[in-house]
Amino acid sequence: MAPAVLGLFLAVALTACSAVSESDEPATPASTSGGGTTTASATASPGTSSTSTASPGGPGSGSFTVPKSSCDLVDAPSLERISGRSGLSLRSLSAACTVMDGFLPVGAVTLVIRNATAGKSAQQELDDTVADSVNKGKVEDVPGLGAAARYGTSPSIGGMTFASVYTVDLRGSQVASLSISIDAKDPAAAKDPLVTLARTALGKI
Repeated sequence: MAPAVLGLFLAVALTACSAVSESDEPATPASTSGGGTTTASATASPGTSSTSTASPGGPGSGSFTVPKSSCDLVDAPSLERISGRSGLSLRSLSAACTVMDGFLPVGAVTLVIRNATAGKSAQQELDDTVADSVNKGKVEDVPGLGAAARYGTSPSIGGMTFASVYTVDLRGSQVASLSISIDAKDPAAAKDPLVTLARTALGKI
């Protein structure tokens, strides 16, 4: 990938980091004790939002279990089948999980667990997740996944088209926002296996 294209990918990732953290809770490192916000975060994929810190290890302060890394929620072989690529690896760096094809970032996984916003429905929580997405206007609802979910594709970036699934789940006083994105040669065919992967990931938290 040309440096400009790689830069664009990373710029999109960083730009997207604002939406999910727009809640009554600050986007700052949080303890897993005392009922505060618990965040397990990965690099935001195109059309995905995240905060930037993680509280790794063991159960969180609510009904969700925080993984040591967002990379623990997915597996490379499943992503390879969805993307049509081989030899993918998952890299967790500074609380970020990026799907790599050699030195090329081709996807990402994001998990944010925080206190739910009073009066907000699951659909409204999901709206916050995708509000500033590059997939805006190109998403569709996915019934039966978490409390609310959507699937979308990004415009082609350097010949790559990212398929993304966004889902939120509400348990007790907490909300978990999960996003998985991967470059897919056939985004339409990627939908069902990506939704399945997201459902499995939700089962791990």
